[in-house]
Amino acid sequence: MANLRSEKWKNALELFGSMQRVSAKATVGTIVKMLQACGKLRAFDEGKQIHGYALRFGLVSNTLVCNSIISMYSRNSRFELARAVFDSMEDCSRNLSSWNAIISSYAVDGCLNDSLDNTIKEMECSGIKPDVITWNSVLSGYVHQGLFEKVLTSFRSLHTAGFKPDSCSVTSALQAVTELGLFKIGKEIHGYMMRTNLNYDVYVCTSLVDMYVKNDCLDKAHEVFRHAKNKNVYAWNSLISGYSFKGLVGDAEKLLNQMEEERIKPDLVTWNGLISGYSIQGRTEEALTVINRIKSSGITPNVVSWTSLISGCSQNKKYFDALRIFSQMQEENVKPNATTICNLLCACAGPSLLKKGEEIHCFSMKLGFVDDIYVATSLIDMYYGKPHPEEGEIYFELYRLISEIRKLGYVADLNCVFQNIDDNEKEKILMSHTEKLAMVYGMMKMKGGSPIRVVKNTRICCDCHTVAKYISLARNCEILLQDGGRFHHFKNGKCACNDRW
Repeated sequence: MANLRSEKWKNALELFGSMQRVSAKATVGTIVKMLQACGKLRAFDEGKQIHGYALRFGLVSNTLVCNSIISMYSRNSRFELARAVFDSMEDCSRNLSSWNAIISSYAVDGCLNDSLDNTIKEMECSGIKPDVITWNSVLSGYVHQGLFEKVLTSFRSLHTAGFKPDSCSVTSALQAVTELGLFKIGKEIHGYMMRTNLNYDVYVCTSLVDMYVKNDCLDKAHEVFRHAKNKNVYAWNSLISGYSFKGLVGDAEKLLNQMEEERIKPDLVTWNGLISGYSIQGRTEEALTVINRIKSSGITPNVVSWTSLISGCSQNKKYFDALRIFSQMQEENVKPNATTICNLLCACAGPSLLKKGEEIHCFSMKLGFVDDIYVATSLIDMYYGKPHPEEGEIYFELYRLISEIRKLGYVADLNCVFQNIDDNEKEKILMSHTEKLAMVYGMMKMKGGSPIRVVKNTRICCDCHTVAKYISLARNCEILLQDGGRFHHFKNGKCACNDRW
């Protein structure tokens, strides 16, 4: 039992096998712990054998053993077996833990809608009321499926039912508000935690840091981070990535040094955050130095590492550097993904590199990327050399629309143009942004109040985002825009991202 208490699960399984060879009979407590070990180690075959052992020795009549078998099968993604064990239990032997085990199984499996509702009704009909563990299973399941609105609805229901949210509940809620861009609600949850002295475990800390980073509150993120105990690598990564994305790479490097001083080993996500920071600023050589540092640490740079470099070169108009780095990536035998291809095609959009772009096109066909919507859009952008047949009408309607939204308060964001030119020329460049032209063209062609849908393979600029909000207000229309980072839903002068993207 010493191995079980110290969670040396592999040793425990080996000792259990030795017990069977000498015909020593295991206790209920040992069986329960062994089933936990099989769940943690994803040891399905061994878990099935222990289930068989429990059947042979009549231990399945014990509720604790059955609950452990359900959990073991759930952790091994054998949900039909978990349900079969649950159904085999007599109604009188099912306790709250039994119901929580099967509900957790549904949550992990992603069968949360009808299956979950029916199971909770069954649970209540049997005279057992859900507890906070039940609610936490539901919340984590909705997070796992990306049903973030349902996370918040269930979080409110948990509170209404009289339960005090714990760190697990709060972590799920914070992840949901971060994904939905509901920063105000996130701050309210943080305030609730402070008022109720809720325990700041490592998961809550990481979720709070992530929320503040993604809402451009780096000072607040650092404050939460500084007061957190037992910080894990995810918390460090979130803050390092936040500083890097904002161009504060020096601060990110200081954090990395502090991280190593505290004997927390940086992982690939840590290093990729730094690469992205240097690449966004066009500091390609420094980003390549980080690649070498990754290799020196014993880690192999992955497709995200190289794609961040290529993306930075493309964004900073260092097109030949992008192709050179892609060649290095191939020499390292790192297979590109659709994002890599999109950035390469963007780099090859000029006439001087069109021949190279055609090679990338052929390469992407061999890899099966041409069906990807972002790759397809990038290919159209690259090949589209001649004017659109309705170019004159599109620009006429755009200038008319800009004049209209200026009366509502729109002011062009000239900071989105980095060239050293006068303000009039900057405004002309902003007018030629493809997402503006696409939105106007959509308005010209869409009938009957249908939403305008635009797909863009890179991140929308702040000016185009503002224009989309004003267009939705001025023309009382909906615009659905998918950029390289997220979906944007513009309606009545507002965007679903709450201006956080």
